[in-house]
Amino acid sequence: MADYQVSYTYIQPLIEAMRGDHPDLPAFIGRSNLEYMEAFLDRFQKTFGTVEEYLRGIGLTGEEIEALRAKLLRP
Repeated sequence: MADYQVSYTYIQPLIEAMRGDHPDLPAFIGRSNLEYMEAFLDRFQKTFGTVEEYLRGIGLTGEEIEALRAKLLRP
């Protein structure tokens, strides 16, 4: 959650550059509101259970899930 919350600090220059090209972007674009993430994670868990259950539900195989895990998680 802390990584998510601080992400706006690090992507703010990118967001500002995007605004130069697209001045009509909503003000919330790129913001990292902790309450939004908490609500999303709560709803995700209630709807799908775990990430693995979600991935199986959309048709990924166990082998594909393990490949994703190996790429996304630090050893």
